[in-house]
Amino acid sequence: MRKARDLMGIPILVSGSGERLGEIQDLSFDPVGMVVTGFLLAKGNWLHPAKQVSMGALEKVETDAVKVHKSIDACAPGLHYVSELTGKKVITLQGKELGSVQDVVLDDCCRQVIGYEISDGFINDLVSGRAIVHRPSVLSQTDYCLVVEDKLENIWEIRT
Repeated sequence: MRKARDLMGIPILVSGSGERLGEIQDLSFDPVGMVVTGFLLAKGNWLHPAKQVSMGALEKVETDAVKVHKSIDACAPGLHYVSELTGKKVITLQGKELGSVQDVVLDDCCRQVIGYEISDGFINDLVSGRAIVHRPSVLSQTDYCLVVEDKLENIWEIRT
């Protein structure tokens, strides 16, 4: 299990040559399957397209670098990014607010979103830590929030 924020800022290197392509700025993902589709190297603007390395080029994710066997691709328009998930409110189906998304939890290969790290405030983070909401517990996702099962209502008493 890895957190997306732990990947931010680490270099992407071409295997064999060691060429440095850049540093990870964000992760793109497919919102339907919650599959990571690439590593964003540069955010685009109206003059320059965003640039990323697609997951098809991934060879290995290490603690201090990501190794790939291909170079940079231009990003397709309409991609979704992990950074868009942080800050979203997490509420139960009945409307109880549990906190907000602070990070995205990935599988060990960094190919699949498996959950969300949530916080209910700085003091509580220090005192009792953050909670993990696993993806199957998320019923829906909007531009503003994640709606989760009501059984997570007591997530702060029962940590996963």
